Amino acid sequence: MLGYNIPDLGGRLVLTRSTIVGIFNGTYTWWNDTIFTATNPGLNMPQKEIIVIARADKSGTTSLFTEALGAFSPNWKQQYGMFSKGYDSVNNVPYHWDPTVINYYGQQNRGVSGLILSFRNSIGYLSVADIYEADINAATIVNKAGRLIDANSSTVQSAMDYFSDRNTNLTFSLADAGSESAYPIAGFTHIIIYKTKMKNCQSSKELIRYLYWAMTDKDQRITCDRKGMSPLSTSMVQRIKSVVLTHVTCHGANVWAMVESDIAAENKEVQQWILPVSITIPIVSLCILALCSFIIKQRLHIQKMIDNDEWFIPIEDILFYFDGRDRSSMNSRIADRPSIISNASVRDIQDDDILIRQIIQWPGKYRGSQIGIRLIEVTELNQLTRQTKHQLLLMKNRISHINVVRMFGLTEVDDKKYLIGDYCSKGRMTNVLRDDKFNLSNDFKCTLAGDVANGMHFLHSNDIIHGFLRSDVCLIDARWQVKICDWEYGTLLSSQAPNISPILVMRKKSDKDLGTHDIAFKNFWVSPEILRSDFKLNPTKESDVYSFAIILQEIFTREEPYAEHADSLTPTEVIRAITLNTLRPEHSEETPVNIRQLMEICWNDHAISRPSFEQVLKLLKRANPLKRTVVDSMMSSMEEYIAHLEERIEEKNAELKVSNNKLETTLSGLMPEFIAKVISKGKSVRPMMFPAIAVVILDISHSSVNFENLNPRDVIAFINELCFEIDLLARKYSVYTAPVSGCSLALVHGLESSKIKPDEMCISMVNLCFDILSHEEIGRLTKSMENKFVFRLGAHVGPAITGLSGTTSPSYVVFGDCIDVSQALARTAPVTCLHVHVSENVWCAIKRSKRFEASTAGELSVKGRIFVTYTITRIQERVKYATSEDSGVGGEPHSQALTESYEPNKTCDPSVNMIEQESGSNAVAQNGILNDKNTVHQSQDELEKHCRDMVVVQMISDSIKHPEAFRDKLRSRARSKHHHNYHKRHSSLQKHRSHDLNNGSDTLESITSLQSEIKPMDTSNFGVPVSKQFVPVKRKRKRKFFLNNIYPEN
Repeated sequence: MLGYNIPDLGGRLVLTRSTIVGIFNGTYTWWNDTIFTATNPGLNMPQKEIIVIARADKSGTTSLFTEALGAFSPNWKQQYGMFSKGYDSVNNVPYHWDPTVINYYGQQNRGVSGLILSFRNSIGYLSVADIYEADINAATIVNKAGRLIDANSSTVQSAMDYFSDRNTNLTFSLADAGSESAYPIAGFTHIIIYKTKMKNCQSSKELIRYLYWAMTDKDQRITCDRKGMSPLSTSMVQRIKSVVLTHVTCHGANVWAMVESDIAAENKEVQQWILPVSITIPIVSLCILALCSFIIKQRLHIQKMIDNDEWFIPIEDILFYFDGRDRSSMNSRIADRPSIISNASVRDIQDDDILIRQIIQWPGKYRGSQIGIRLIEVTELNQLTRQTKHQLLLMKNRISHINVVRMFGLTEVDDKKYLIGDYCSKGRMTNVLRDDKFNLSNDFKCTLAGDVANGMHFLHSNDIIHGFLRSDVCLIDARWQVKICDWEYGTLLSSQAPNISPILVMRKKSDKDLGTHDIAFKNFWVSPEILRSDFKLNPTKESDVYSFAIILQEIFTREEPYAEHADSLTPTEVIRAITLNTLRPEHSEETPVNIRQLMEICWNDHAISRPSFEQVLKLLKRANPLKRTVVDSMMSSMEEYIAHLEERIEEKNAELKVSNNKLETTLSGLMPEFIAKVISKGKSVRPMMFPAIAVVILDISHSSVNFENLNPRDVIAFINELCFEIDLLARKYSVYTAPVSGCSLALVHGLESSKIKPDEMCISMVNLCFDILSHEEIGRLTKSMENKFVFRLGAHVGPAITGLSGTTSPSYVVFGDCIDVSQALARTAPVTCLHVHVSENVWCAIKRSKRFEASTAGELSVKGRIFVTYTITRIQERVKYATSEDSGVGGEPHSQALTESYEPNKTCDPSVNMIEQESGSNAVAQNGILNDKNTVHQSQDELEKHCRDMVVVQMISDSIKHPEAFRDKLRSRARSKHHHNYHKRHSSLQKHRSHDLNNGSDTLESITSLQSEIKPMDTSNFGVPVSKQFVPVKRKRKRKFFLNNIYPEN
């Protein structure tokens, strides 16, 4: 058939066979040609050029049509002939058509019909089925006999009978039949079968029976006619039976004879069904009667429900409450997105307006269910008809879907009725789309779109057209499922007032308090055909599909539709461009190609070309094959967010560990190291009672010193260096050093454990005293001050209580008489070298070791108690002790230092024993020769290097713990010429030093650079930070985190 699109023609187009050929060979190019006006008197033939459309692909439709053109015109047959190919897309040229005549080519019949509908004043050829499906006007043709003929079963069968009488074969053409009632453009669809080579006789019988049944069965012939095709005429059926079906053989046997035999056998078996049927009929009749009774009962029940107004919910039965989550959701971080309504930011809208628009449902509870009252007043629903009440009951009981807001009924407030449905606590979908705190992936967006399409597909499958679909009516419930609301109004209003468009009713109500631009903005989701009709057309399923396309664009851009035109067009101008220029929203670059294609076909300007929601769901499934739900997508985003948080926690834990190490290092200078570790871990320090601790008081005597003649800087530098050296020695014995009132220093042993024996503590503390008195660096410091200060030592052992005192500046304190007794011993000690003043308790504890000699010093009264005191000396061999000069800080040359030695106390701490044993094994005489060559397995250089390396680590550790003393020592040594010469003689130790001494002078810049080079390290091995030049440190690259999460504010 020939389909055409000529607006305002005023009747049906009539074409002769010659005019058809003239249209497709370019003879006639204008509709107002005299050839057309002559055959179409009274029609309004436009003065427009003819747009000719043909099939682009290879098709049987093209073959039948060109065969008919060849039958109409010998010139056509000679010039073009019959062909089936249309357009060569590779070379961009048609195969046979005249390129100057054919304007457009469509893929398949659906493409041709779409082009005809799209272009006015166009014409093309289609099958009868496609003409009817697309609702395209078909031309009436003047046949060979001069009669006006339309395409139908009877006219095509007339052509069959005409050619059947004139042909002996079954492959003849039906084009241009000569009978009066024959349609001139027709053709057969053939089935090819084996006639003599059938091998499976059972399949052969079934095939022959099927073919004969398809040609003769009445229902099948009716179905064929409904599908736009013509069944074979009776004469053609008999001819096919006699020529083909009765001559088919299988292994030499006639298949038709076998078919007739089977039919006869089946007819005999038919008689056996009489008894079962005679029994079944009464049973079936009873079932039908019961079913009818049930239907009648149901109808009566429905009528009773209508009379009782069971669709009505009294307002008193609803327990209302305020859900602050709706309001708080608007306070989240919504980006400053452009809005085409006001051409401003969303934040510029007044707070009251936001509140009114946000409350789309007022929450409440009804019979255990959370419900929401839709705050839309529709006066047309105040007086309901019986038909509308019946519709309400049907929707209440039958419409239930996870993506559709379920309707519970209607309630009445102040004589006005409001709809009650499921409560969606998450609010509008647009709130989620506009809120930047949600990181929406493409899978998440596809899931949102899939929920909307799924809900609309359910409504359309129940013959419910929404009519008002836009993003504002897509709500999200507590389970993050998208639900469609306001679907009830269109059906209810159509039932209440069939002659009034529901869109006009809702527009009249919703536009009451809106401005011109706001009204135009609401029309962005309305399909163009409804806009062009000024809302006189009722909404259709296709118009809902168009609205869904706009929502789809919103989901993937997360902006209002047409927001890209916010700076250039008003909403009213946008509506005008939609209707006149087919304006559509722009895609974002992040939108997948499949989604863009889906949008394009869904917002097609021609409603017939839009897909159904069933097809939309298939396309969305192809775009999102994982089929994730909204909750799945949110959980995936949450997992990514948690992974980022875990990485941040690991980073913060590492920083906390470094901070704890720094805190522990700082606290260890203020209190015992084990107490500092406890505090740095956040634990409390409980007071402890020690039955015995050993205390040594170092008193710095200066009775003959005139302080007015001293340089304060030199005095403080002397005290700092002295404390530094004493700290080094105290660490060797695990002794806690603390200042005491006046120029005294307390050394306390036994605080780490109350299980240390007093004998062991006293021996260690006495050894420490002699180490202090005989230390060459301390002696050098005393000489540097011209012996103006002398040291006196007093030692005592006794019980004590320890703990932290103070709240603002807590400090570690030791309570007990042992402090006072030791102070008294120190102040009364003789000012002599290598003597220590001890109490009787100490002497009793150490005399069994046979390492010390004692002489009675007299009695001492402390707080009313009398103590017998002794002065003791050490009687052991001499041993060298490393000085701070080995660390590159200062001191006498290593080869010149000799002090008294003693046998290491084996009951002391293992680490101390190790250091003492190493010091003892490395002892040397003044001339630098080893004492015992038989016990030494290393050379003198190796021993000295090992000793220096060990002491360097110890020196640098203690220098970091006492930075002020360390800096003062540096300045003092830098001013010393002796230190300058020593630095020159020992240049081989430069690799162990933490900084260079340039020309014997340390500037403030060099000291500052030294501090910057000192880096805290893990103190689990030896408890000190070390210099970069001594231990190479690998820098760890700091990872950068880009947190694309759901809650970036956290």
